[in-house]
Amino acid sequence: MSIEFKNVVKEYEVGLRAVDNLNISFEDKKLTILIGPSGCGKTTTLKMINRLIEKTSGEIIVDGTSLDEIDPIKLRRSIGYVIQEIGLFPHMTVFDNIAVTPRLMKWDESRIKKHVLDLLDLVNLEPSDYSEKYPAQLSGGQRQRVGVARGLASDPKIVLMDEPFGAIDPINREKLQDGFLEIQSKIEKTIIFVTHDIREAIKLGDRIAILDNGKLVQYADTMTVVQEPANEFVEDLLGADRALKGLELVRVRETYVPGGKWIEDAGDCDVKKAKDFLNNEGRKFAYVVDGNKRLKGYVMLKQLNKASDVEPLKKYLRSIETIQPLSNLMEAMSLIMNTGLSSLPVVDDKERLLGILRFRDLVNLVGSYESSDEE
Repeated sequence: MSIEFKNVVKEYEVGLRAVDNLNISFEDKKLTILIGPSGCGKTTTLKMINRLIEKTSGEIIVDGTSLDEIDPIKLRRSIGYVIQEIGLFPHMTVFDNIAVTPRLMKWDESRIKKHVLDLLDLVNLEPSDYSEKYPAQLSGGQRQRVGVARGLASDPKIVLMDEPFGAIDPINREKLQDGFLEIQSKIEKTIIFVTHDIREAIKLGDRIAILDNGKLVQYADTMTVVQEPANEFVEDLLGADRALKGLELVRVRETYVPGGKWIEDAGDCDVKKAKDFLNNEGRKFAYVVDGNKRLKGYVMLKQLNKASDVEPLKKYLRSIETIQPLSNLMEAMSLIMNTGLSSLPVVDDKERLLGILRFRDLVNLVGSYESSDEE
């Protein structure tokens, strides 16, 4: 569902324009980022779409219909809305929090139950574990996942997101971003996403709209914004590390090596089996998976050589950071440098091991970007 702004102005008092003559079209089924410094008008623009803030002048058209012709209450119930503070009702279970809008829309309870459980599965929260919990029993990341599910509860064609991951710590933020990319690839909604983080913008956005003092500075697909900034303001927003920014634009799925040989441990694997595997493969370390191919960690031959052959392998398992196919290579480079290993495990949203991302491939890719810049 497309959204079009035509000469839209939001003026809080005479001469003070939060949004100044904005003309922009948000494409159907695309994730568009609104970014810029504080006070640039990005959140005001977002809130004019669901009429939490009313425009001063101009026209906003959704799927061919002017917002002026749509009842604000019906409009808001038809648009998903996810914010940083989440706003879950503390006295309601996770299930009831997600079911709020469908119940307001008079959906049948059997339909609501199926839809809520499907949404919990979509945001990677096991329904049987989480549906009857209360917000206070969840971590910050889990509450944010519930917030995303609630934003999708009315099955909206449009979803508005106002810095939804801004209050989450960096590690969990990246995991939430990865999960959200996976969700968007499945649901294909028209999403308008406000952020102040240029890395988040590049990672998530199909297109990026850059605002400054209420005016649109540049609006283009993400690759164009990074490679062809419109002016010095955009260049400053992007930062000087242009070669590494190239890694922000490439997904892990385009570079990793799928498949491979791993140690399978259903709970009864001993040190000898792992040592034999490593020696036969001529490797110094190997990833270990369970019977469902879910990653358990990795083991080092050097450490196993000091252990008794009959000891359980789980005693020597080491944990490791993982990455998902929709993550970008900038994140992968950071993680792989921290591990000190020659590769990084690539997993799906159920932690099943899909393949490996090799450090040497990342180094070669960075070298190719630097060569291109010199040319």
